[in-house]
Amino acid sequence: MIDIRLANETDLPYLYDICVLTGLAGKDSSPMLSDRFIIGQYYAAPYYFFEKELCFILIDNDIPCGYIVGTSDTSSYNKWFNTSWLLQLRKKYPLTSSRKSDFEKWLVSMINENVSDGGFLNEYPAHLHIDILPAFHGKGYGKSLMERFFEGCRIKNCRGIHLGVSKLNEKALGFYNKIGMNALSEDANAVIMGLKL
Repeated sequence: MIDIRLANETDLPYLYDICVLTGLAGKDSSPMLSDRFIIGQYYAAPYYFFEKELCFILIDNDIPCGYIVGTSDTSSYNKWFNTSWLLQLRKKYPLTSSRKSDFEKWLVSMINENVSDGGFLNEYPAHLHIDILPAFHGKGYGKSLMERFFEGCRIKNCRGIHLGVSKLNEKALGFYNKIGMNALSEDANAVIMGLKL
């Protein structure tokens, strides 16, 4: 049976696996990685430790097959991420370490840089990451996860959300457009999309 529930500590290993299996613009990134945990260390797990009430899991007979994680307050999250989480990660992933691919080198470089607030946080203070295993695509689960996250943000009186998506991930771009998100900014590689709540 497919369902959505709040995340708990026992889900974290599955989040790391889902990150790997969808990490390359929605495709399996395993061949590019020497460390299978690196993507989840940056894009999934920290949100659970910062604002777990906005972390939802898609389950198939209680086995996670997708998730949505995020925060209602990106500015506060960024401060915590820079001063707490990233400081620990940099011990595991120093810039001098050897890596399997340019993709993994890019992830290490991200870990070794502080994140900064974008210019649109007044209107779109929340942000999120969503990943679903390919076997569960096209069945409406992505929309259901987004609706759960939106409702959680509304409870916290959050006025809008944003997210970043790779231009290579055409399915994701189409999905976000379909649910009413608009481009806020873009560069050669990615689009920042937003939605008012």
